[in-house]
Amino acid sequence: MTINVPRGTVDLFGKQLQLFNLIINTARDVMKVYCYDEIQTPIFEEYRLFERGVGETTDVVQKEMFIFGDDENRYVLRPELTAPVARFIVENTLNKQQDLIKLWYAGAAFRKERPQKGRQRQFHQIGIECVGADSPGCDVEVISVFESILQKLQIVTYKLYVNSIGCANCRKDYRNKIKEYYLPKLNKLCKDCNNRYERNVFRLLDCKVQSCRDERTDTPPMKSFLCRQCADFHKCVLDLLSKDGVKYIEDNFLFRGFDYYTRTVFEWRSSQLGAQSEISGGGHYDNLLADIGGDSLPGVGFACGVERLMILLENNNPLVPQKQLVYGIYVDEEQKDAIYSVISSVRAKGIPADMSFITKSVKSQMRQAGKQNAKYVCILGKDEADVGKIKIKNMSTGEEKLVEQNKIFDFLQ
Repeated sequence: MTINVPRGTVDLFGKQLQLFNLIINTARDVMKVYCYDEIQTPIFEEYRLFERGVGETTDVVQKEMFIFGDDENRYVLRPELTAPVARFIVENTLNKQQDLIKLWYAGAAFRKERPQKGRQRQFHQIGIECVGADSPGCDVEVISVFESILQKLQIVTYKLYVNSIGCANCRKDYRNKIKEYYLPKLNKLCKDCNNRYERNVFRLLDCKVQSCRDERTDTPPMKSFLCRQCADFHKCVLDLLSKDGVKYIEDNFLFRGFDYYTRTVFEWRSSQLGAQSEISGGGHYDNLLADIGGDSLPGVGFACGVERLMILLENNNPLVPQKQLVYGIYVDEEQKDAIYSVISSVRAKGIPADMSFITKSVKSQMRQAGKQNAKYVCILGKDEADVGKIKIKNMSTGEEKLVEQNKIFDFLQ
């Protein structure tokens, strides 16, 4: 019986791995420009971290986490990476060492949900957290970081949506207004939304079920309930985005799915991803670090699904396979060791090179060189070996030259 890759996971190889690495390397380059330090956290954490940090009423904690261990030691495969980074900051009291903490990450996350295009049970995220300053400028910088990544990847088919969900104080009246609005509509809402009505009514605004989305059309906007401080903060964020030339759309229904968000929230969406249109999202948070036992520090961050970006890259900017620079070919078995020495000397110069260790005809070896997109082949037969020379063929032009082996690098341009 064949053993297959687990449902909801994929193997990364060939072009897919090229796309994956392109995204990670591009993000790393952008993070250097914005002065963010990289961090790697464990792939599993204590259950309490997400229950207290993400929120016990969220879909992630309620039904999407992979949980293991016993009652005394209960762990989960991390479903997101903001809470682990916050845990690291609290555990190591980074705020005592620096005023502004700027960290970025890239890693796998896990959610127990139905697999579909761009949404797997094991997926990968890149993201950042900027912690320590209660400034609209930090919110805008975080948005600008992801905008820069999209630009570097030459992805243009997206829109940025922005909203303010206020603070705990100005959400009190809004909570009552939302409950009043939805009360006569409960029989039209999905089962999850009926449960959310009592536990976290704001989640009704974020529901992805179309029938629920249809019922929210006349929902009073949050911005009408913002306190003066939150309203001023939001206006400053929008003004700074405009000054930076960042195009955005105000979305009154954008609330995000995690309990730790306050004030600014944002999402990037693309129609090329279908119904699950979100590429990346994030927002401001004021209470996350305090909720998990640390000091009360403001922060802001985003998280992006790498697999979502891979889909967009395939649609918009397919990679051209990288050329394998040199491929060694031997005419007879007697030249196998000699051609290996040539290949070794090429590799020692940092030039990609390969050869076949399985004895095949020259024609078969040439075919393999073509499959590996070799730019040059080095052909060694008895006649060439006897006089210390080797034949080099440029696969693009078809030009061939017979050169001395110690001068091979003069022709690998």
